[in-house]
Amino acid sequence: MIQQARSINSQSLLREIEYSILLLENQEDVDYFQSRFEEVVDKRKDDDTRYTGVKSVRQELLACLRQYGEVKTANIWARNLLIDFDSIQNLRHEIAETLSDYGIYGIVEIHLQDREINSSHLQFTGTNAELAEYLIAEIVVKNRYELSIEKAIGKNNFARAYETQTGLKTYELAHELEQQAKFHKAEEIKREWQEELNIDSWFESFKAKQNKINELLDKKLSEPIVRRERASFKDIEIKRKSKEQIFNEINSKPLDEAIRDISEAREKIRKRRK
Repeated sequence: MIQQARSINSQSLLREIEYSILLLENQEDVDYFQSRFEEVVDKRKDDDTRYTGVKSVRQELLACLRQYGEVKTANIWARNLLIDFDSIQNLRHEIAETLSDYGIYGIVEIHLQDREINSSHLQFTGTNAELAEYLIAEIVVKNRYELSIEKAIGKNNFARAYETQTGLKTYELAHELEQQAKFHKAEEIKREWQEELNIDSWFESFKAKQNKINELLDKKLSEPIVRRERASFKDIEIKRKSKEQIFNEINSKPLDEAIRDISEAREKIRKRRK
């Protein structure tokens, strides 16, 4: 969407200077405006400061850009924009390199929802706005923040959000990124605590098992030891039979049984001698 250049009274121009992309011919000019941007950002964060000086910075920047040619504003839709620091930084670098290669001068701001456009979009203010609009739209589609270049560029005769809706809010990119950073930090602390709790739980479980083993060992060691004494030959009473007793036992048995007993006795004696 190509529009007339934002004026010094425009609330959208330099609203997102903290993460803006500034493209000027002279590096000294870039450094100068960056320092002015930092002053505005610091004053905006100070609740006691009413005058931020942003209006005078807008006036100086527009005057600088008009030295390079006709200045216009282009808004490029990015409704699927990822709001995280790495994604925003990558998008900024890609846009800066592309527009620099084509000799385009201006400032690109990443806007979230505002009163005019009720969705994420990128606002370019500078020279060669038509070409800048197309190049930025290509980058947006490449990163899947829009489905097509046509959808990214949109229409010039769109209805302003404040004309059809009430109670609209303006969301600042810097604030959203700050909130997200706090959320990620809280999640990181939560994970660290969980890891510590898991380690403590494992240690307590291991300690409980070790105590159980020690209890069993103490119980076994406290039991009385039963000693089994080896029997000695002195304790065994050996009863020997006399020849008369053996002769009488043989005579009292039948002949075949007596012969068998004598044979078994001889065999036992023979085995012992071996």
